[in-house]
Amino acid sequence: MRHTLSSYLEPMTGPQGGKLRYMAAIRSLDIPFVSRANHNGQNVTKAEASTLIGMIKDGVRPSMEYLDSLGRLPFLVRIAVEDVTLLGVGS
Repeated sequence: MRHTLSSYLEPMTGPQGGKLRYMAAIRSLDIPFVSRANHNGQNVTKAEASTLIGMIKDGVRPSMEYLDSLGRLPFLVRIAVEDVTLLGVGS
């Protein structure tokens, strides 16, 4: 699936979180950012959630290292991408 620039900045949606909770339950996966009230300190984006849903649907069992890396885009990189968006580049 091809993602837009905004999908890398916007938080995962409620339906995406629900789908991940359901998939985690039926496949006995621990996905920390959907199973913990504090989201494990992660700010998972729409694009990351979409990619993860696709992986699980395809039978891939993501590693804990991969799951822990989601939603941890370095702050300065996030600011740079937001600045590009504000300038209208890539829209």
